[in-house]
Amino acid sequence: MLKALIYQLSLMRTAVLLLAFCALVSMAGTVLPQGLPLQDYVAKWGVFWAQAFVFTGLTDVYRAWWFLLVLGVMLASVVACLWRNGPVIWRQFWGGKTRRFAAIGDSFAASERQLAAAGFVKAAKDGKAELWVRGRWTRLGYFLVHIGVLGVAVSGLVTGFVGWRGTMNLREGETDHIALVWKAGKATPHFLPFAVTNDGFVIDYYDSGMPKRFASRLRFGKEGTRNEERGGEGVAVREVEVNKPVRFGAYRFYQASFGDGGSIIQGEGVDVKTGETTPVVARVYEHSVLNDGTRIELLDFRPFTVETFPGERPTDVGPSVDYLVQPPDKPAMQLRAYLSHPEVVGVADGVKKGGMDEGAVVYRPVWLGIDDAELWPLVARVAAGEDYKKVMAPVLREISDERERVAEGVAVMNAAKVVKQLGLTHLLMLQTFTLRRYSGLQVVYDPAADAFWFFGGMLLAGVVLMVSGGRYARVWVKKERGTR
Repeated sequence: MLKALIYQLSLMRTAVLLLAFCALVSMAGTVLPQGLPLQDYVAKWGVFWAQAFVFTGLTDVYRAWWFLLVLGVMLASVVACLWRNGPVIWRQFWGGKTRRFAAIGDSFAASERQLAAAGFVKAAKDGKAELWVRGRWTRLGYFLVHIGVLGVAVSGLVTGFVGWRGTMNLREGETDHIALVWKAGKATPHFLPFAVTNDGFVIDYYDSGMPKRFASRLRFGKEGTRNEERGGEGVAVREVEVNKPVRFGAYRFYQASFGDGGSIIQGEGVDVKTGETTPVVARVYEHSVLNDGTRIELLDFRPFTVETFPGERPTDVGPSVDYLVQPPDKPAMQLRAYLSHPEVVGVADGVKKGGMDEGAVVYRPVWLGIDDAELWPLVARVAAGEDYKKVMAPVLREISDERERVAEGVAVMNAAKVVKQLGLTHLLMLQTFTLRRYSGLQVVYDPAADAFWFFGGMLLAGVVLMVSGGRYARVWVKKERGTR
């Protein structure tokens, strides 16, 4: 029974099947982000698939029990293969003793010429006999491939049992030394032997205003250490960005996300039914309550906003804030306010399909025409059904400039029309802000990473030798009497 099991494990097809399975699962682990909180998977794939991913271990593939079991079986398979076939192949590589064949040509010299033309080289000599070998380096490639697979499998087991992947969110200027490792929807804190400080961000832009590079400036070292441009003793300063991780000791840090870390927003909340305004001061992710009980919840803030206004090309229109209006007696509405364009309101219009930001809310810019809060009482009266001429006549008579008079009249008329069409109840007029960002990091501790790459390189070198070395063959040529 044991011999039969060892025989099955030593078969090439067993090792190939196990290796193919590990490669396929590793691809799944690359496509599906690993080690994120459960709510992140729910937000992107829904409750059912998020629970399925967590239950099957696909959110932490390289530490899943079934993946480690397959690695262990593959390790046993390679060991059995080496134990069964290794000694023979090793002797073949160094020559060894084998059956001798007589000359294959009309003469000894002709035999040598024929072997050389066929790709054989002289490897050894024993008296009057010579050993000619072809594809000798494929034997070395065999050992490199198997040792490489062994090393990769052992590295994977070490990573699975000892390594971990966690998350760390750092606001600008914040210092922390705890990474949260998520498994089955639960977070376990892992304490780093050093502190990580977010020293700010480096952002480069295209001419259109879209960001082309976003990097977080991280400082590694003891908590409370003074930051210096070149770093002090035991301090290292690094820039991390997407697809460009940084390493400090045995830990690697990846830029996983970034966003608002609680910027302070100041503005005015407008009740478009009455034109009344209320000062609003709140942090992003918090809410403010207006005089009539309506909640304005700040969802997100961005210092640059690439938008396509009607009749214009995509460009940076400046800072904007996304907010949710929740009146006491009506459904909530999600809107966007622009600092430099108070006459425009962004209306949530579905979600984006495809791309890196798939699932993000799409805002449709709508022109209101009103950039003066004092005009909203007039808009409210017109939207409520009062006669436009009766409402606007006293105001327009006070404006001497004809262009200004026409522009103000058209603005009030258009704003009242938009308010009725969209069912707007309240708006936020953004006035100023205090920016505070955060950087979402993935922290990876993998003590076997260097060994993995070393043995992976050995595996690749062995494959190259086995493919380029040709099929292995050997021939002994013996000089008989009468041959020349």
